[in-house]
Parts: sequence; structure tokens; C-alpha cells
Amino acid sequence: MVLTDIIKAHNNYGTTLEILKTNSIFKYCFENIVLAPIWDIDVLDIPSEYITKVNKLVYNIDSPWYKFSYVRVGMMGATNLMDKTLELALFNPKNIIFVGSASSLSQNIKIGDTVVIEKSICGEGASRYLNDNLEDEFGKSLTPSIILNKKVMACLDNNDIKYHQVINFCADTIFAQFNHIDYLINSGVQTLEMETYSVFKVCEMCKIPVSAIINISDSTVANKSLYSGRTIEEKILRNKRRNETLTKIILKLYSKKDIDK
Repeated sequence: MVLTDIIKAHNNYGTTLEILKTNSIFKYCFENIVLAPIWDIDVLDIPSEYITKVNKLVYNIDSPWYKFSYVRVGMMGATNLMDKTLELALFNPKNIIFVGSASSLSQNIKIGDTVVIEKSICGEGASRYLNDNLEDEFGKSLTPSIILNKKVMACLDNNDIKYHQVINFCADTIFAQFNHIDYLINSGVQTLEMETYSVFKVCEMCKIPVSAIINISDSTVANKSLYSGRTIEEKILRNKRRNETLTKIILKLYSKKDIDK
């Protein structure tokens, strides 16, 4: 399947490409995108005079040094992120940097750490809708853009920011995943989140370079899950590291001087 197949199907039931684009909340986005499930624009330390709130999901950031759009979906999960990435793809974005949270399944990866996904494994059901025959994607893996991932890691290295390259698993559930943690660890999975596989699949289908910068919000293996165990100090440290890292890396990646290198 390709995006034109989906557009054609919309057209068959009365919605043309022109209507899709005219009614899209993303029609004023810049070509370089930061895509976040729930984090608001304030995770980036950017002077307010450079930020224009376009609508409830989109902020356009334009300064003398950097230019990009920040898209906050406002919801978690593969279905929500897949739909929004497909809609963004109508406008042929040049790059997408996904930013989000994950749980650590490794004792070496701590709360507040930064991870770069080298492979994401499907554990969700949304991505099967991108297959002609609704073939299940469960257990398949996808990689982000090699070139864009290298740029992300070079920025991290140049700013002396420690990070981990990981194999990630995308789940459809937070509450029910705990019954399968041992299986995932034994399979070599190091982090657990909900959206990157579907985002990678859309980007692969639409030939959009994509990379993911992930911050560790909790550590299942250290008994510090989203439900219990994390201290206030750990949560504060996590947010501080997340904001500092994302600001440095995003503003460098989307700098007007370096953006086409």
C-alpha cells in the first residue's frame, strides 16, 4: 500500500485530496516537523517571540537561527500517531523527529536517560491498516532513517549527552503489558513505548526521513513504573534532562545553517 491508495479510497467515498488538505490542521506546517504525542511546546526552551500557535496542535517556530513546526497530538497510542502522521504526509514533510517517553527494560538505562531507537518492534494493531490485506504486523520490526539517526547521534555526541541505542517494543497497552515483561526482556527488548512503529511505518511508506529521540520516564525492571516507585526527585530530574536534551538537539538539527547538510 502507498499513500495514494488511501487518498484514492477517500475519494471513492466523497473526500478528495483537495478537501483533505484544505480541511487539514497541518496545512500551515513548515517542512521540518517535531512530532510529540502529549508533550507541549514548553519542553523546548525557545523565546516566545519566535513561537506562533497556529491551532490547537501546531506551533510554528521561526527564528534567525532555526525553523520547524512542533506538532502536539495530545493523545498517546499507535492509532492516534499513525493517523496524524498520515495527515502530515499529505504535505510532503522533509523530516520528522518523533519525541516521546519510554519505559526501561534494562538495568543500564535509567530514568531521565536519552535513547535513540535503532529498531522498533510492532506490538500494536493499528499498523495492519497500512497493509492491503490487513495482514498482522505483530512481531515485525522497522528501523528509522539511517542518515537522520546519524545526525541525531552526532548532535548528542557533540553536546556530550549520554545516550543508548536500543531495540524498542511498541505496545497497545500500559496496564496489561506487565504480564509480558519477562518475555520481552528475554527477546532482547530494552525499551517499551507505544507509537514509534506506526510512525516509522507511515514514514517508510511515504519516504519521509524519521528518527526518534526518547526520554526514559520510568524503569519497569527497577520497580519504578508509571504506577509506583518513582520519587519526586527522579521525576524532576527526568523533566530537566528531557527539556535540556531536546532543546539542544532539535534546535541544532533544524538550524537554518545546518538543516540541508
